[in-house]
Amino acid sequence: MDYILLGSRIRESRINRHVSQQQMAQKLNFSQQHICNVEHGMAHPSLDLLVDISNILNVPLDYLLQDSLKRKNAGNGDNILSDVQYFLDNQELEIHILQKLLQDIS
Repeated sequence: MDYILLGSRIRESRINRHVSQQQMAQKLNFSQQHICNVEHGMAHPSLDLLVDISNILNVPLDYLLQDSLKRKNAGNGDNILSDVQYFLDNQELEIHILQKLLQDIS
């Protein structure tokens, strides 16, 4: 599982819904630091927590999990074009999240 990508999707969904980490932490009965760690891929949330997060943010669980499962052929050189596209897709997500954060700050 790519926990960094999963966390990015959680963070993006939370920001798009104008929910702070603290608000989400309170609703989930976790610390704000734990939510931060999940969003940065440093903590690995349980399935129960993922379901609760998807319910709080009103996003489908499959959206949060999409592309976060590691592909069997990633990085072995058999499908370089696919690997490059995978990298570019993840890069675009991070850029989108950063743009959203900058908009929120402005």
